[in-house]
Amino acid sequence: MIRQNTYPTDRSDELHSALHSSRSQLRRHSALEPEWTPSKNGTSAADQLSESTDPPSKRRRVALACTVCRGRKSRCDGARPKCSLCIELGFECVYQQSSSYSNIIVGKEYLSSIEDRLKLVEGRLSALESRDPAVVAQHADAGAAPGSAALTNGTSGHTAQPDTACVRDDSVDDAETTEDPIDGMGAVTFADEEDCAFFGPSSNIAFLRNVSRAVARLTNDSQPWKPSPAERNSVPYTGGFVNASRPASPAPTHHDHMHEKVNIYALPTDSVARQLLAWYFSNTGVLFPYIHEPSFMATFEQMSKDEFRGVRRTWLALLNMVFAHAAVHARDTSTTPGSVDSTIFRADAESEMYYKRAYGLFNEKPQNGAGASVELVILLLLMGQYLQGTQKSVQTWKMHGLAVRAAFQIGLHSSDLGREFPAIEQEVRKRTWFGCIMLDRTLSMTFGRPASIPDSYVQLELPVAFSVLNGGITAGDRKESWDRKESLSVAFFNGTATLYKVLCTTIDTLYGQNLACSFQANAVDTVALVYKIENQLSEWQRALPAHMRLIATQDIMPDRLPSAETSTDNAWRQLRLRFILTLRYTNVRILLHRPVLVKFLEGLNNPVDNQDISLLQQIGTIHIQIAIRSAKEIICLVLNALQSASGRAKWGLLGAWWFSLYYTFNAALVLGACVLVQVDQKASSNDPSMSLPDSTEDMTLHLGMAIEALRHLDNDNRMIARCRDYLEQFVQVVHALAIGQGLVPQPNDWQGPFRQSQAQGQGQGQNPYPQMAQAGDYALLHTSAAGMFNGMIQSNKQSPLGMELGEFMLDGDLEFLSSHSFAYNRGVTQ
Repeated sequence: MIRQNTYPTDRSDELHSALHSSRSQLRRHSALEPEWTPSKNGTSAADQLSESTDPPSKRRRVALACTVCRGRKSRCDGARPKCSLCIELGFECVYQQSSSYSNIIVGKEYLSSIEDRLKLVEGRLSALESRDPAVVAQHADAGAAPGSAALTNGTSGHTAQPDTACVRDDSVDDAETTEDPIDGMGAVTFADEEDCAFFGPSSNIAFLRNVSRAVARLTNDSQPWKPSPAERNSVPYTGGFVNASRPASPAPTHHDHMHEKVNIYALPTDSVARQLLAWYFSNTGVLFPYIHEPSFMATFEQMSKDEFRGVRRTWLALLNMVFAHAAVHARDTSTTPGSVDSTIFRADAESEMYYKRAYGLFNEKPQNGAGASVELVILLLLMGQYLQGTQKSVQTWKMHGLAVRAAFQIGLHSSDLGREFPAIEQEVRKRTWFGCIMLDRTLSMTFGRPASIPDSYVQLELPVAFSVLNGGITAGDRKESWDRKESLSVAFFNGTATLYKVLCTTIDTLYGQNLACSFQANAVDTVALVYKIENQLSEWQRALPAHMRLIATQDIMPDRLPSAETSTDNAWRQLRLRFILTLRYTNVRILLHRPVLVKFLEGLNNPVDNQDISLLQQIGTIHIQIAIRSAKEIICLVLNALQSASGRAKWGLLGAWWFSLYYTFNAALVLGACVLVQVDQKASSNDPSMSLPDSTEDMTLHLGMAIEALRHLDNDNRMIARCRDYLEQFVQVVHALAIGQGLVPQPNDWQGPFRQSQAQGQGQGQNPYPQMAQAGDYALLHTSAAGMFNGMIQSNKQSPLGMELGEFMLDGDLEFLSSHSFAYNRGVTQ
C-alpha cells in the first residue's frame, strides 16, 4: 500500500531552515573531529572507518532513502525502522520501494533481527503444539459447532464458513470455566467450597428413606443408612440433605482445555440454521409454545438479510437456545437402532456448543435487575428446560429462580397490565407466565422444595391459539397445517397447566408444601385428602378435548403406529403429545397415592401401633392397587415406546431422556415398595387382611421391565447407568425377600440368606424373620459386605455426578443396598 505524506504549508519554511542548519552543523563537526566516533545509524565499524578517511565533501550513498528525506531532498542515513532525521523531527518514516530499483542492499543487522524474531515465534508455536496438539485446532475452528453439518442428512455437505453476528468484537471465556483461586501475586488462596442441597418430602430421596428403613426392618438390620445428622433426632427427618465439599481449584483436564473459550458470536451456516429452526418449531416449540413462530422467523429473515449486524444480544442468545433444543432432540429418521448412539453423541456435542454461546451472551447480567424483558424470561425458561433435560438438571434451579424474578419484575402475572399490550404480545406474555408456573411445579416435585410461585398467584386465563387472534398464517398452503399444529400445541399446553394445578394441590395438602416442618397426618386424614384430590384428577381427565385424550399401552404397539410418511406428521405429533401427557398424568397419580404407601411402610417400621395399621389395611388397600397399576402402566409405556419402534418413532414419542428416566425410576421404586408391603403382610399374619389382585410375581416381572427400559434408554449415560445399578440391586433384595415368604416361585439353585425357616414358628413377640436374627451366615455376609462397601465409599465419597444425581438418590442409597445385594448374590452362587 502506498502512503503519501502531506505537510502543512505553514511549516515548509521551518522544515527547510531545520534541514539547512542540520547540514551546516554536520560539516563543521566533521571538520573539527575527523577521528572515528560511534554511529547511531546502525552502520558497521568498517563502514564508519572508511567514511572517516574520505574527503569531507563526499558523502556515503544509501541504498534507499525514506519518503520524507526524498521529498525534502535531504540526506537519509537509511536506519530502520526510522531514520535519525525522522526521529529528530517527529515524522513518520516510510521506505517506499520503487519498481525501478532492481538491486537493494539491506543491512546485515536488520536481517539478523528479523531472523531472531522469527525464531522466537517458531519456538513459541512449537512449545504450544507439543503441550496440547488439539489446542491449535480448537482455536482454528472455535467458531464452528461440532457436527453442525452432520445433522443435516446430507443436505449441507458443503464447506461454507459459519456466519458471525456483529454484536461486539471480543469473545468471552466459557461461562462454566472455573477460575484459579490464587491471584497473580500468589498471596490469596481459598479453601474447599461447601456445596449443600435440600431434598424434601416429595422427592425420590425422601421416599428412599422410607424404603431403606423398610428393607432394614425386613432384613433385621439394626443400623440402616442415615442420610444426615438430623436423622438422629427424635422426630424422623423426611427428606435428604447433602453437604459436600467442592475443590476450590480442580486439576485441569484435556476436556477443560478443549472448551476454555467459546466464540459466542459465531453462527451456523444458513441452511443448517433454517433446518434447526424447522426442527425446533415442530418439536420443542410445540411442547413449550412461548415463541410466536411468524414473528420470530420474520426477525430471523431480517437479521439474515442484514448479515446479523446490530442484532440484540438477548435475541441472539435466544436464537442459540432454539438451536440447542433443536439439536439435542434431533434424530435422524433413517437411523437404525445399532447406530443411534453416534447420532446422540453428535447431537449432544452440538447442542452443548449452542448452549454455551447462549450462556456467554446472557452472562448473568439480569441478576441486578437490568434489561428484563419477555424475551429474557423466555431465554431463561429455555435454558432451564435444556439443563433439566441433560446431565445438569440441578443447575435448572438457579435458572428458574432468575426467570421467576424477571417475570415478576415485568408483571407477567398481572392481567391488568397485560391488557395494555397488543393481542399477540399479550398472548406471548401469558404463555411465558404459565411456562414459569409449570417449570416451578416440576422442580418443586422433583427436588422436594417449596414452590416459588404460590397457587394463589395464578389468576390469568388459559392461553388460546394465535390463529384465534388473527396472528397466524392467514393465507397460503401452510395455513391449515399451522393451525392444526397450533390447536394441538395449545390443547397440550393447557392440559399440562391444569394438571399441574392438581399437582400443586397434592404437594400442598399431602406433603406439607415441602416445608419439612414436622408435617404429620394420620391415616384417616391422609386417605380422605387423597380421595378428594383423586376426584379432581377425574374431572381433569373428563375435561380434556377429544384429540388430547390419554392413551393406553396398546395404542403404541407397532401395528397401531402411524406410518413414517411426511403426510402423517400431525398424526405423529398428536400421538406424541398424548403419550407425554399420559406419562405426566400417571406420574402425578403415583405421587398422589404415595403417602398412603408411606403410611404402610411407616407401620412396617413401627409395628407397635396395631390400631392404625388395622385401620389402614381396611381403607388403604385401594390406594396401593392404584399405585401398583399406575407404576406398571408407566413402565409398560416407556418400554414399549423403546422396543416397538426405531428411528423416528423411538425418539419422537419419548422426548428428553431425563423425564423418561425420572418417570421409570420413580415407578419402579413405588412398585418395589408395594412388594415390601406384601412381604410384611405375609410375614406378620397367616391371614392378612389386605389382599391385592396383583400378584407379587407380576410386580417383580415389571421391575425387571423397568431395568430393561433403562438399558434401552441410553447406553452411554452415567446418570442412567447409576439409576439402573440401583434398581438392579433393589430388585435383587426385594426378590430375595419375596422368595423367603413364598410369594414368588423359588429357583432351583436358590440358597438365599433371606429364606425363612419353615421349622420355626411365629409366636407372639417373636421376630418374623428368625433366621435373619441369628448370627449365622447372613450376619457374616452382611458384615463383610458392609465393610467392603464402606471402604470403597471412604476412598471415593462422592460419585462423579455429584449433586446432579440428587433428584434420584444419594450416594449412600446405593451403598446401603449394596450390602444386602451382596448377601443375595452369595446365596445364589452357593
